[in-house]
Amino acid sequence: MNEVTMPGKAEPSSIPMWTFDHVGLDATRQFWDRSQTIASALAAWNSEVAHFVSQRISRNGETIGQMAQCQNWSEAFKTEAQWLRVAIDDYVKGTSRLMEPNTKFMGNLLNASGGTVEQSSNPTSSKRTES
Repeated sequence: MNEVTMPGKAEPSSIPMWTFDHVGLDATRQFWDRSQTIASALAAWNSEVAHFVSQRISRNGETIGQMAQCQNWSEAFKTEAQWLRVAIDDYVKGTSRLMEPNTKFMGNLLNASGGTVEQSSNPTSSKRTES
């Protein structure tokens, strides 16, 4: 019982490209750091979504209150048109606010997996490559 043995290197995995013989404290720290970065990006994205949903619910409630006070169809249609303009504006602004955390999140996922994003000649498509 007085004999202390140090663990040796792990046996290589039978799965190609998946060896554990180099796993150590550095790999664990990298995994932890990447996980924290991804969790932070997800939290930012969730916060933006929650803010957007809360704002829309509030504005929809205000519009319902205004609609209830309309005296005729003309006022109701005017209130609805105003609500639609504000809703479209909110969705456009919300989408652009979500793009920043989404871009960071996707970048973190690619960095965590060792991939990069290459722009093709078509600006709407991107291709992931492994390094």
